[in-house]
Amino acid sequence: MKKKLALGLGAILAVILAVVLIKQNEVPEVEESTSNDSKSDFLKDALPGFDSRRNKKTEREIDPAELIPWTLPADFEPVVIREGQSLDDLSAEQLALLEEQQEIMRVFISKQKERRFEAQLAGLVKAHDLDQGQQDYLRRHFEDLQASILAGDLQAHGALELLLSGQGVDEVLEEVLSEEQLASRSVAQERKREEAAEQVAKTEINHISSLLTLSKDQIEQVQTVLKESALDEGARDSSAADSEKSIEIANDLAAQLAGAEAGSNPLEAFIRNRQAQSRDEKLAQLSGILTEEQLESYRQSLELRDNDLSKFRKSLNAFEPRAK
Repeated sequence: MKKKLALGLGAILAVILAVVLIKQNEVPEVEESTSNDSKSDFLKDALPGFDSRRNKKTEREIDPAELIPWTLPADFEPVVIREGQSLDDLSAEQLALLEEQQEIMRVFISKQKERRFEAQLAGLVKAHDLDQGQQDYLRRHFEDLQASILAGDLQAHGALELLLSGQGVDEVLEEVLSEEQLASRSVAQERKREEAAEQVAKTEINHISSLLTLSKDQIEQVQTVLKESALDEGARDSSAADSEKSIEIANDLAAQLAGAEAGSNPLEAFIRNRQAQSRDEKLAQLSGILTEEQLESYRQSLELRDNDLSKFRKSLNAFEPRAK
């Protein structure tokens, strides 16, 4: 009974803006030369004659300045290059201001990503009891990606976004965690996927039950299908194949952008199409469980729910056609 749903729109949109202008977004392999501590170094506590580094974990001192919220200046007014203008049309003063503002934005974006990374690292420390050497290894990897971005490496943008979203962290952790830590992480992730899938199924079955009068047998079958679908989707979201599919979809969207008609929003059409595919697959999954009348009622409720694109508003605004 295990059938797959289409790749979730939320997962797709999480990477579209990062990869729409680049062709690959896998996290680069971590070179051994980037760290003086190899994976075997973290396992020395298992050998006689070596002191345990994990039991001597030290806390990183935090500069009080790091705790101060970093936002754009209140008087920040960006230089706007209007349609039809080029850099040659700007005055020397405007060009100098533009260069200054570009530096402000670079620092702003860098700071925001640093805060996201430190929050992510704190969670990993708590979950896996990382020692200081392991924390430093992960921090160096983050800093290397930041440096690559500063040097103009477009692929590093996608790699860093994947890392910060959690989709690219497993590859890096495999280089630094002990076998015991990796096993513990695998168990915790599987438990988390199970709980998330159960919550998705519970929420949707509650929605369906509010619309339809289901028998006890129907409720059990529908809930099983919904949970298995959520598990499948979660597995695809974290797999290399899913990353490749996301890149393919992002590239398709880039092609749509190039051929979009004036005044249209290609991302909205893209979302609508994906929603229709998802609805059809959900209904196909339940076709052997719900009656035709029940399926039609469920279809109408899904269409009504999909009409609300407010959760995609920020992404849609990025593709909104400019006024002449």
